[in-house]
Amino acid sequence: SPVLGFPSLALDTNFIIVFFSIDFILNVFVHLQTSESFGLQKMLIHFAYGTFNTKTYFVVVLGCLLGFELDLGVLLLGSMLTMAARKYGIYERVLRSVGWPCFSICFYVEHRIGHLPVVYQNAHKMHHYLHDSTAFDAHIYGSGMNEEFFWILVETLPCLLAPSLFFPYFLNLETLYSSWTNKGAHTRTAEGVGLDTTGCFDEDNFHADHHTLHRANYGSSTGVLLDFYFGTEGHGTKGSSGLTYTRKPDPADTSRAIFRIERTSGPNRAPRVPAPDCAEQAAAAAEVVSSTSVLRIVTAEELSSKKSLADGGVWVALNGA
Repeated sequence: SPVLGFPSLALDTNFIIVFFSIDFILNVFVHLQTSESFGLQKMLIHFAYGTFNTKTYFVVVLGCLLGFELDLGVLLLGSMLTMAARKYGIYERVLRSVGWPCFSICFYVEHRIGHLPVVYQNAHKMHHYLHDSTAFDAHIYGSGMNEEFFWILVETLPCLLAPSLFFPYFLNLETLYSSWTNKGAHTRTAEGVGLDTTGCFDEDNFHADHHTLHRANYGSSTGVLLDFYFGTEGHGTKGSSGLTYTRKPDPADTSRAIFRIERTSGPNRAPRVPAPDCAEQAAAAAEVVSSTSVLRIVTAEELSSKKSLADGGVWVALNGA
């Protein structure tokens, strides 16, 4: 029976149909409101692959919890506590107390790890299969389909073990709001569309450019400093969220750098980056390899044969001895 006297909601077939219908409507709304025009064929590809990659998560979770009675009182209480913890800085204080970095740092580091060789090919690459991004490509947690195992366990096991105390985390109202903003953050925002437009959450296309460049703009669009600190910002990227970042060497000490962060006074997005042409990239790589002994193509066999320090290690395989 409900713990707090609120009614319960069954996670049944009707719930699943309504949930996916609302999600689809929101994706269409964000795309029509904020996105560049993709053309029919490209848009259909993003719709089909994006839906396959991001919505199968909910199919598995809701399939495991089919028939689960969601206590709306527990849902409301959990959501209010989560919102209060974020609003009043409780998350930050807890993280600082255990020496854990803030969200922006964690996101950057975790995201860069997801793009490391071998890790990327076997996990996060599924999220990057297409060379652009739309609302349909936005996963609730920003991952690809084959990165979801532990998320699925976290969503389902507590509900199955103590159904009167827990609910799927993706239904937390704070998480649902994050999912809504992530649709706009994964949209390639059209020229002239700003944050005053409902559904726009990345007017500078910081994260959309990440989906085209793949190896740049690892940070959250609301905290991009580490990209500029480590030099992983995209070519032409100026900043994000109304801020422009510049970095230059300290003339008094070459081991130090000076960062300047300013409010944007005009357009802040990088020039439109075309999707990469794989054939052109291969030809360019071959030309570079032939002209230098430092850069070279590493075969999958060589990479897989160097998995220990004794064998040379993966970084030796990638960068040369």
